[in-house]
Amino acid sequence: MSALPPDEIRVMRELADDGAVLGTAAPDCDDDALAYRWRTIHARATRIAALAALSGEPYAGAIARFPDAIAEADPRRRELADRAVHDLGALLLSGMKALDALAAREQDCCAPALSLWREYYQLREAILRMAEPVPA
Repeated sequence: MSALPPDEIRVMRELADDGAVLGTAAPDCDDDALAYRWRTIHARATRIAALAALSGEPYAGAIARFPDAIAEADPRRRELADRAVHDLGALLLSGMKALDALAAREQDCCAPALSLWREYYQLREAILRMAEPVPA
């Protein structure tokens, strides 16, 4: 799902496990925690979009329906989605730290923000597909 190697994803998870940004210290498949992390991820993506000179997307449609839709999925898909949401949150957390460091040095962060936005968009679309009904 990600272009990053598993070792880097693991490091990002460990960084994100402080829970302050993702809403929970670790993925636990709790529907409320997943919904909170999903909303937090969207808020962070809106900030990344602004840094990339893009207009943000509204929290509506399939994006807003995702937590409820995945809650209706089978337990295995819910667990996979929960892990994917956690991974996406970890990616955005570490990416935002890097973008904040660039901004603090008054460097242009448009290109790196655009790269992070593209990675976010692809991962988000893959996560949204997890909530689609499985054909019989």
